[in-house]
Amino acid sequence: TKKYLQYSAVMLGYSSVDEFADTNSLLVDAEQLFPKGSIELANLKLLSAISIEDCILMAASILMAASLSCQSGSVLKSTFYKMLRGKTELLYPVESYIYEDGLGLSGWIENKRVLLGTRELMENHSIDGLPSEAKEKEYTNGNVAVYLSISGITAAMFVIQVSPNLSVTRWLQELELEGI
Repeated sequence: TKKYLQYSAVMLGYSSVDEFADTNSLLVDAEQLFPKGSIELANLKLLSAISIEDCILMAASILMAASLSCQSGSVLKSTFYKMLRGKTELLYPVESYIYEDGLGLSGWIENKRVLLGTRELMENHSIDGLPSEAKEKEYTNGNVAVYLSISGITAAMFVIQVSPNLSVTRWLQELELEGI
């Protein structure tokens, strides 16, 4: 108990020790693994010809990506919230969404299918307009690419920089040492 009190935790008696002694896995919310400030937008790449109309569409695209990530509670939520400067009234209502494990989000906004996720998500849904893998590496420069597709066409690529949180890293290492 003394050991756990140092970390604002407690083990209540022998029955608790007996109950949790065989723990081999944990379920953790993604926002705990990636706290606010650990995910930042490093770059934004428009993936179509640039014109005034495209710039307007890009603004709408960013709002759609923000709407989908905010509604779903994505780890990108705080990044988009920062881009919008907290003006959540700009967000579109999301009709429905699903999380595709390890790939990203798929949802419906204003009767348009909106995808936000990895290259693999886009390829699985036969999305047009993806840059080549070589171009992607050039654009991302070692960071993570997150694509936005609206109605089957790639609209943008968000280049995301993930910075590890020292506290989270330390505790993940502790869990790994304990075999969890």
